[in-house]
Amino acid sequence: MKRIPANRIWMASAITVVLVAVLLGLQVAGSPARARALRLDAARLQAVQTIGLFIDQHYTATGRVPTQLEELNGPARPALRLVDVETGQPYEYHTLTDSTYEVCARFALPSEAAGAAPWAHGAGRSCFARSAQRVAGLAPKPAVPAAP
Repeated sequence: MKRIPANRIWMASAITVVLVAVLLGLQVAGSPARARALRLDAARLQAVQTIGLFIDQHYTATGRVPTQLEELNGPARPALRLVDVETGQPYEYHTLTDSTYEVCARFALPSEAAGAAPWAHGAGRSCFARSAQRVAGLAPKPAVPAAP
């Protein structure tokens, strides 16, 4: 019977340990693709929440939610991200009443945090129906008199 050299046993053991460590690391941390999907979903959710803050400011100033999201971008404001960070597709926006609206986005994964409400979402298209809130300390725009 042929004897296996010690260096081959050592090499096989080292490779096995490295493979086990890599597999355990991926199991604990998740795959790079999952990490990317989580990062993109976090950016989407942040964009939707920021859109909501801009809508609150618009509502405080005008007494109504905007009819389209493009009304939120103006010369005095930094450009608001109105498109998906990955696909470049615009976020969906629908007015429901003068003070309510919904914003929709497509997420790769469902939200993980148990206390994520009211921003909890599933994988795929999710919509967030919201009521605009008046921003304290922000004065409404004065009414412009009608031209004669």
